[in-house]
Amino acid sequence: MVNSAGLGLTFWFLCALLLLAVVVDPALAARRRTRFPTRRPTPAPRKLALMIPAYFYPASQGLTHWNKMTQLAGRGVNITAIMNVNNGPGDGVNSDYLAVVNAYKAKGGRLLGYIYSCYGRDLCVVPEETRNVSQMVSDALRYDALYGPLHGIFVDELSDRLEEYDFYRNFTTEVRRVKPDWILMANPGIPCPEQYLDLFNILLTREGGPNAVINAPTWAMNYSPTRQSYLYYGVRTESAMRTKVREARSRNVGYIYVTDDVLPNPWDKLPGYIEQLVSALAQ
Repeated sequence: MVNSAGLGLTFWFLCALLLLAVVVDPALAARRRTRFPTRRPTPAPRKLALMIPAYFYPASQGLTHWNKMTQLAGRGVNITAIMNVNNGPGDGVNSDYLAVVNAYKAKGGRLLGYIYSCYGRDLCVVPEETRNVSQMVSDALRYDALYGPLHGIFVDELSDRLEEYDFYRNFTTEVRRVKPDWILMANPGIPCPEQYLDLFNILLTREGGPNAVINAPTWAMNYSPTRQSYLYYGVRTESAMRTKVREARSRNVGYIYVTDDVLPNPWDKLPGYIEQLVSALAQ
């Protein structure tokens, strides 16, 4: 007959030997630890939002493009459009624009008004033209008076130097005094000093063709993706478009637009792959 007490002692003796082997043999312990590795879920890709420079007049084909943006907004697509009547708001209400922007906003689309800044130092496209803070503030507020309520202002030709910082600080201070909730977006088109993030909600740090080499700002990964936007033009195929979307996502960009349109005005129509672009941003 087997002694039950002896069996109990034998069981505990074997357990002690196994424990000693694990402690003495680190390789065995490592094998045991890694035999069933912990599986961490792969994070879902971050969705991007559309930022469309809608520089197409709302008639004929241009009206088709505005209607398409309105349709996208109505489907719940995260879309912001930049309207540009005449390098600014113009002198009075344009009924064609008024009709399309009202329809677009009614479906939930966000709308910014375009103004330019001559890089804060009178480097204007028009020879001998000058640009000051008062003119810019006046244009910004006139947009709202004519086509409002707007969601904010898009400032083109932002300087990529700190020497003009006070110029833009004076502008944003004046605008925020009247419109504290506005989105203020600015376009240097290339990386610019981080300090401009103190003035603007969004910086457009890449505007260029498909082969333009523009490095990401050194500060890009330190902020929310909603602080950066990219615009690509001349991207001919859907496959190339999807590559640009992946590039923007990897660079911590929150707003993007990719088009197959080309210079001299790559923003005068929507791309032929607009639906595929929307799908790529949501993936």
